[in-house]
Amino acid sequence: MEHPHLNLSAYDYAFVGLGASNGLILLKLLNKKLLYKKRIAIFEKTGKNQDDKTFCFWAKPNEEIVEFLEPIICRKYDNVITNSGVKEDIKTQPYYLVRSIDFYNLVKQRLIEAGIKIIHDEIVGISNLEKMCCVETKNTKYHAHYVFDSLPTEIEIKDKSEVLIYQSFYGFKIRCEVATFDVKTFEMMNFNVDQHRFTQFLYVIPYSDKEALIEITRFGEEKIDKNYAIELLQNEIKKKYGAFDIMGDETGCIPMTNHIIKSSLIKGHIKTGTNANLVKPSTGYGFKNMFYFAHTLAKNVEHGINLNEKRALHQTKFRFWFYDTLLLLILFKWPEKGAEIFKKLFRQNSTKDVFRFLDEKTNWYQELKIFISLPKIVFLKSLLFYLKANHILSRFAYILAFTAVIAIMHHQVDLANNVGYALSCLGFILIGLPHGALDYYSIKPTKRIQFILSYVFVIIGYFVVWFVMPELSLILFLLYSAFHFGESELHEVATKASLLYYIRAVIIGFAVLLYIFSTHLGESTQIIADLVNSSFAVKFEHYVGFNNCDIKYYALTYLFLEYILTRKSNFMVLMLLLIAGSFTNLFLSFMAYFICQHSLNSWIFLKQKLNHNSIKLYKKAFPFTLSALLLLAFILIYSKYVVELDKSTQSHFYIFLACVSLPHVLLMSIFIRRNLKH
Repeated sequence: MEHPHLNLSAYDYAFVGLGASNGLILLKLLNKKLLYKKRIAIFEKTGKNQDDKTFCFWAKPNEEIVEFLEPIICRKYDNVITNSGVKEDIKTQPYYLVRSIDFYNLVKQRLIEAGIKIIHDEIVGISNLEKMCCVETKNTKYHAHYVFDSLPTEIEIKDKSEVLIYQSFYGFKIRCEVATFDVKTFEMMNFNVDQHRFTQFLYVIPYSDKEALIEITRFGEEKIDKNYAIELLQNEIKKKYGAFDIMGDETGCIPMTNHIIKSSLIKGHIKTGTNANLVKPSTGYGFKNMFYFAHTLAKNVEHGINLNEKRALHQTKFRFWFYDTLLLLILFKWPEKGAEIFKKLFRQNSTKDVFRFLDEKTNWYQELKIFISLPKIVFLKSLLFYLKANHILSRFAYILAFTAVIAIMHHQVDLANNVGYALSCLGFILIGLPHGALDYYSIKPTKRIQFILSYVFVIIGYFVVWFVMPELSLILFLLYSAFHFGESELHEVATKASLLYYIRAVIIGFAVLLYIFSTHLGESTQIIADLVNSSFAVKFEHYVGFNNCDIKYYALTYLFLEYILTRKSNFMVLMLLLIAGSFTNLFLSFMAYFICQHSLNSWIFLKQKLNHNSIKLYKKAFPFTLSALLLLAFILIYSKYVVELDKSTQSHFYIFLACVSLPHVLLMSIFIRRNLKH
């Protein structure tokens, strides 16, 4: 396919943006001579000829980042003053400053030496074209095998437990009339300023004994107003340092979010900088992470590792992400508490310990000591909000109720069964049926009448087939149930509906069903005999019951492997529910999974993707939920009293579930695939 204005000669590497992250990658690659005889395209709209930022980081003197950037490190601070006003020695882990103009000049000089030119053009988009990346600018298009993209991505927050606030700041570069500053000491987190309903602090970086950068920084949903910042700074500087001249200013805004930006699905498109989640959510520091991201990437190139492989160039452990989330929730919901938290953090812990914690290099014991020093109540409120927003509290309540039934069963089996049946019926009405009563959302409003008629036709048709061909109906029921159950566990981690996605979904679903069947083999065989016939039930018992203990352990082992692979807690909850269910009867075991895991997961997924709360979804689902309950009553009455089938009530219930599930599985699968990673 011909493209007008297309640069047909493909580049090996293209860099979109020449900020800190891409600049560090280029320096690393150039330093290792990995760009020799490579075609390089660098896109940067500006000339990068202004000192517009200050890059700061803390590190041990012998760390690689210090040695690598030594030629452009402008200042090293061996002491720090925090809100307590006490000077603290940090010689073992000093604070370093790099001026952005020195960094830009170094990168540009190295590019000139390597004969690499910068293309000053504006990027329109990046797409997949002819098995490579296509970088489109206002003037032309370029091919590249790899594109390192640092352009900001719009962060879309949909989950209630996800937070997006900003670290916005404005500062003066000042010169005082007399020697005022200690050039070996910087000041951070000084909260003795107007908080203005947010979390605000002063930051003082001396350049000399008379010159310094003094910034007012805000953590908050609303970015700091420039006029407000100017007035505050003028008052604070004059009050503390006397007369001064303004030599320049510095302003910026860094997103602070626990939202994880996903990797690009475009082959060869590698996100960098903020796009690669390199900015620490709770502090806004990212330069050091960007350096080690560049370091790892350069090593991969050096060793010939395919950069399209899903290797983590930078990965935060879950517990540190969780700590950041709790703090961000506080700064978002209770911003007035931020100053108190940071004051106690630095007052009751050494700055060196805080630096190690922020570098995510502490152990559980050290982290516990830090959290003990912080305000307890506000963190507990943040934790409860997080648990509620992620439906962990409701899931815990269901599991607790289920555990209570198991406990009662050891003493009074009949009472435990009655309680379990009552809870199962309640859960089925509140979650089990409603989650499937919203299938019409997958259909355009103009086609919903036709959809309803088709839906009813499939249900009635499948109901008739159950009495004509029960064996085929049961096999079909097990097949699509396995896929549907597995798909509901995968929608959070899958990127697209590939063949592997379908295979994993089926295996997960069968692992769930086989575990339930094998731990209730006698009851399962009887239900199969009721649904089909005795000879089919004997075959079922033979295949599922063969080496019975091994089957349930194999099933559980596979689910545990999925947990290791995905690191998603829903698999751990799933395994706990299945194990607990093995101590009850078949019906309660299946309903515990169906309601507390499958239906609840689907309900949460629908709430997120449709952006509705539960009340609104219940209202939308009510007509169809009521219709399903009437259908269940009809099937029970018709099967029991009209055709007088000799089946248990459980068997009739499973026939009903099969009939309403078939169209639901088809439509829900379509809805999930449309919303994968969206």
